[in-house]
Amino acid sequence: MGHGHYHIYDSLSRHFVAEKPTLMVKQQDFVVFSPVIPAVDKFKSAIVSNVLPHDEGMKAFGTMKAEITYMNTDEGYLRYRITSPIADTPEGTLAEEGFARLSAVADDKMRQSLKVGDSVSLILFLKRGKDGEKRNHVVEIS
Repeated sequence: MGHGHYHIYDSLSRHFVAEKPTLMVKQQDFVVFSPVIPAVDKFKSAIVSNVLPHDEGMKAFGTMKAEITYMNTDEGYLRYRITSPIADTPEGTLAEEGFARLSAVADDKMRQSLKVGDSVSLILFLKRGKDGEKRNHVVEIS
């Protein structure tokens, strides 16, 4: 945000950058945007046209159902297994199993009551790590 670069991911795990959008955009907002994909350059830009209400954005983006298979509340993470069908994306395929931070649980009461075996909904996409590999990235658990 300090540089005016807003990284946007779509439901197909494609990564775009909006340069100093004219609308007020916060981290984890759902936005409507127009992609700008140059013919030669690999750098994809976005023009943000609208910020959606959270519930509407969540529905438009889509969630994946998952089951919690392990929890470590001391270190603040859980392990999950996706139970929804997993489709390929242009960026690769989501892994069936992964880890997520407990801080991704939107509701404090829910975070404290979660246990192994619970079914949850995940907002996730593939994101490139510092090592260059793309992995599941969980933004929100509900």
